[in-house]
Amino acid sequence: MVALESFSMRILDELDDSIAVLNRKGVIQFVNRSWIKFGQENGVNPSFDWIGKNYLAACTAIDDQDSRTQHAYEGINDVLLNKRKNPPRAPLSQPAGTALVCDEGDAIQA
Repeated sequence: MVALESFSMRILDELDDSIAVLNRKGVIQFVNRSWIKFGQENGVNPSFDWIGKNYLAACTAIDDQDSRTQHAYEGINDVLLNKRKNPPRAPLSQPAGTALVCDEGDAIQA
């Protein structure tokens, strides 16, 4: 099973889309290279370690929240609270990362 998880993470790491894998508490378990690159392009220190950080707490800590941040927070929070299975997608005009909320092998795209 570990080999399969490692293989899956390597595949996610090669994608151009920015991807973070969260657990059911909103804690980041994995981010791919595109996620890290996007963060750096938007002022995140290159040495910042995303693993173990709570994604929702980070969304609420941003002083200047734009509609994408609010959209991401609401969608992922709704999934975590079982209010919906899949949150609405970001408008096509907005670049969006993807978060996968995982619980015992089940993944829900947010």
